[in-house]
Amino acid sequence: MSYADSVIDRYEATVDDEYQRMLLHQSSTVAFTALMWLSYILAVALIWALPGPNMEIAAMVMFVLPLLGLIVGQWWLRRRVPLPRVNKISIGEIIALVLILALFIGGMARSRMMVGSELAGYLTGSVVGVGMGLALVLVIFKIIYPMIRQRDQRRLDRELGED
Repeated sequence: MSYADSVIDRYEATVDDEYQRMLLHQSSTVAFTALMWLSYILAVALIWALPGPNMEIAAMVMFVLPLLGLIVGQWWLRRRVPLPRVNKISIGEIIALVLILALFIGGMARSRMMVGSELAGYLTGSVVGVGMGLALVLVIFKIIYPMIRQRDQRRLDRELGED
C-alpha cells in the first residue's frame, strides 16, 4: 500500500457513510484551493516584506508547492480513473492571478533594486515569460490534457476488459 493510499484510508475511517465521504472529498477540494491561493499570497508577501536573493527563492518555492501537490494527487488518481477534465477558473480568479503575478514581478524587481533600462528589460522579459507560460498552459490544457485523458480511458477500459 502506498503512502497516498494509507492517507486515504485514514481519512475515510473518519466518516460513517457515502454522503459523509462525498462531503469530505468536497472539503478537501476547497481546502486545497484555499491553500493554493494562500501560498500565492504568502509568496507575494515574502518577496515584498523580505527582499533579497534568498526570499526570491523561497517565494518561488511557495508558487511551485501547490502545483507539486496537484501533480502528486493527479498521479494517484490516474491509476484509478482517467485524468479529470480541465477545471475552468472564474473571472475573479483570473483577475486575482493577474494581480498576484504583477505584485510578484514587481516585488522581484524591487528586491533587485532595478531602475531605468534594467527595470524595463526585466519587466519586458517578465511579460514575455508570462505570455509564453500562458501559451504553454493553453496548449497543455487544450491539446495534451484531452489526449492523456483519452489514453487513460483506453488503458483503464483494457484493464477492466471493457470495449
